[in-house]
Amino acid sequence: MTLAAAGLGTSVALVVFFDFFVPSELPRALGETLGYLVVFVPLMAAVLLATYRWGQHSLAKDFGLAATWSDLLLGVAFGLVLRVCGMWLEVIIYGIRLGGGATLIPRSDAVLWILLAVLAPIIVAPVIEELFFRGLLLRGLRAWGTGRGLTGRMSTALAVGVSTVLFVLVHLIGAHSPKNALIIGIMTAGVGGAAALLAVRTGRLGPGLALHVTYNACVLIPALLA
Repeated sequence: MTLAAAGLGTSVALVVFFDFFVPSELPRALGETLGYLVVFVPLMAAVLLATYRWGQHSLAKDFGLAATWSDLLLGVAFGLVLRVCGMWLEVIIYGIRLGGGATLIPRSDAVLWILLAVLAPIIVAPVIEELFFRGLLLRGLRAWGTGRGLTGRMSTALAVGVSTVLFVLVHLIGAHSPKNALIIGIMTAGVGGAAALLAVRTGRLGPGLALHVTYNACVLIPALLA
């Protein structure tokens, strides 16, 4: 738990520092790259340090990074349902469907466009966030609760609730208006809560990872193709 807290705290501190002290005039590609690095390097470092220092040197054994075909189908179904809910929420709050407000890199540099506009948000972000929030943090919270005398159900509820709240709060850092924060808060709570419950139910990150990838892809792909 200490390691998870350190990783999350470092990530948040770097994001705040980046927002306040890094010049906004940076080239978009450099700014996007730095933005991803300050968020995900501390989270992934915490995951890797945990598994190689105290675990079995295996992301599958320590955090459940595995999937079956049924996991993938289940996750895709949940992701599509959540994205439809997100579209309705955008219409209710804004009166129009916004498409998620994707930040896009100009297509003039094909390599950077693929890396920063496609792979980073659709593949890299879900993998790292699932490993940290539903792998390291969720499992750590369940073990922490059990170690303090909570029943299995209570420790699971604690782990799901706390990991989901922290997942939401991290994403709210980038909100630019109250309405935007409301949409981000509700939808990240849906994605995080569903992924956490699927991880608890199956013992694997596969369903939540498929959900996360599907949801992000449904937000970004329409904007990428526009």
